Amino acid sequence: MLRFGTQRLAIAVGLALMALLPTTAFAASTATESISGVEIGFPIACGPSGSGDSLSTFSGGASGTISGVWSASVCHTGLSTHGVAATIIGGRFRVSGFAGWRYVTVYGSFAGGSISPGIETDYAVNGVGTCTQVFRLSITGTGTFTATLVHYGAFFDSSCHVLSATLRGTGQITY
Repeated sequence: MLRFGTQRLAIAVGLALMALLPTTAFAASTATESISGVEIGFPIACGPSGSGDSLSTFSGGASGTISGVWSASVCHTGLSTHGVAATIIGGRFRVSGFAGWRYVTVYGSFAGGSISPGIETDYAVNGVGTCTQVFRLSITGTGTFTATLVHYGAFFDSSCHVLSATLRGTGQITY
């Protein structure tokens, strides 16, 4: 008799714990997000030794299904403003915020993608000034993303020296 009561108690506790789990534990959800942010820190090496691949890290605000903040690190081959597309090798992202009345944190990864050759515009007088480089990117992984990357820099010695970057785009995340 005691054994039957213990089983009933275990079942009741198990059902109560299941009721406390977020619904995402049982079914996949999709979030549609708009993001904007800035590059934080300096790019670091991420590919095979000597490859020239860079890991760039960004963070900013997200709005859409989840309203909050995001951060992402993307490993990519060298960017070019001379007709050669870069390849996205991998990376990770996180979006945290409110989905309705519920606070969620979603983690994901980048499996691949591409960054179009950039368009550089120089604003120089007597060989010195400012410059921008604009790139379009498309990323796949735990969702799909498209964005515009803009580099801002100083123009001297006949080239653009990048000082900062912004990223703005949209995507769908499966979580």
